[in-house]
Formats: sequence, C-alpha cells, structure tokens
Amino acid sequence: MGVEKYDIKELEFDRSNSEQYELSILLGMGSFTYIVREKRSLRLLVYRSLSLQVSNIGEWNQRMQKVVQEDEVLRPSLIKNVQVGWITHRATLVPGRLYQEGRAAEYLGQLTTIGLQDRCFNTALPAMGAQLVYAVGQDRVDGVTRRFAPVSSQHYAKGLLQNWQEQNRGVGHRAIYAGIRDGQMVLAGIDAGKVIFFNVFAFSTAQDALYYVSLAFQQCGWGLDRVPLYLCGEIVVQSEVYRQLYRFVEDIRFIGADLSKGIPGVLLSQLPPHLYHDLICQF
Repeated sequence: MGVEKYDIKELEFDRSNSEQYELSILLGMGSFTYIVREKRSLRLLVYRSLSLQVSNIGEWNQRMQKVVQEDEVLRPSLIKNVQVGWITHRATLVPGRLYQEGRAAEYLGQLTTIGLQDRCFNTALPAMGAQLVYAVGQDRVDGVTRRFAPVSSQHYAKGLLQNWQEQNRGVGHRAIYAGIRDGQMVLAGIDAGKVIFFNVFAFSTAQDALYYVSLAFQQCGWGLDRVPLYLCGEIVVQSEVYRQLYRFVEDIRFIGADLSKGIPGVLLSQLPPHLYHDLICQF
C-alpha cells in the first residue's frame, strides 16, 4: 500500500493508569492496528500498525496471539474498555423498515458466500434508518474474545459512516468519502448529511481502487471534476492508489484532525491525522 507501519508511544503513557484508557483495534486478515486514548482528556497515547502476513485463519490466530504476547501495551490487556472494528468487505446496508432479526445471513448471502464457519452480525445506524449487516469467521471472533474480553465489536464502517455524516453537515457540500485499510475500501457518497451511496470493496491494485471510486461517483450521479473526494486510512500521496486517483479526481482532500474524537500527543501530532482517523472513529 506504500504506507509505513508505525509504533508510537507518548511519554505520558502509563500502564498503571490503564483503567483510565480506552483501546480501539482495527482487525483485517492482513493487519493489526490499534490506538489508545485517555478517557477524560481524549489524549491519544499509543498508535501501532503492523502487518500480520498470514495466509489462513489458523495462522491469523497464531500471529495475533504472538503480537499480543509481545506487546507491552496489550500483555496482559489491562485496558478493559476495548472496541474492535472488523475490516471486511462482506457487509451491506439494509433499510430499517425491511430488516428482520435472524435474517442477516440471508441478506449477505445475496451478495457473497456465507459458510458454516461464519458468524453474521448487525449494527443499527439510527441516523440512517438502516442496519449494517456483516460476516466474520467464527474462529476469528473466538480468538479476539479470548484475548480481549470484555470486548465490544462492530464493522469498522459504522464509525466511519457516522463521522462522515457529521463532517458532511459541517462542510456544507456533497462529497465522496473513502476509508482504505488492509486492501479494503469503505466508500460513501453523502449530501447534506444524507448517505446516497455506500459499499465496502476488496481491491488488490490501484486500478481496482480507481474503478470503485469512479463507481461511487457514477452511482451518485456526480462528476469526478465537480465533487471532492475525502480520504482516510492507509493511503499517502506517494502511494500508487493516490497517484491513480489524482489523475482522474479533480479535488482530493485528506480528512483533517477530529479533536472531538482524539487529541494527538507530541509524537503522534507529527503524523497526518487521516492515517488513524478510522481508529478514533470507533470510539
């Protein structure tokens, strides 16, 4: 992806104060990223991003366990307020008026393959009047539950969508939003706080990423030369994905700092805030 992996810890981080901390984790098949926030001050104290480099679920659980055991922030996890965001393109929005409990697998089955080893979840999005339905392998869910109990989990698109809606109401213009991490892209078209388009895609090339972004513009009926594209997550100007987008999208902007979600410390403030924006949106 052309993005460095980070391991940043502010001097004021103190494990003995762990009861005052919150932990946000984003988990994909190929990545493990987390950020630690102090509850009252909203100070961001630790940011770590690393590749898991696995090829199957068994390796994923082993690698995850090794990461947790070797990380002094997580070993053992003294932080009891833990939020996990699952990174998966096996997700869809279902209008609230059509959603029926117990049918999550059926909704997803129309879009992707759902196996016996998968577990389906739903998360309410009241501001949109919809349910976000998604699937995660049961082995992965069990692995996370064992290592971080108690833990609250959701699809990582939930926090992004809610934040983007608020941001869009503030800027006063329609826009396309893209969150990129672990070869997945959350895309939304929003106008006056209303979500016009939403989807989650898996991509492996910059050309694929450009195609999906162009599709979002097309589905909203907006021109690539007329509506801005806001980016966050694993993307920098030096990456091939950004170069491809820059060739065709007239107005590209990185999402700025959201101090209502987290205030970076001395070290973290040296990084562009869009890199960890999806993490703080999980709080």
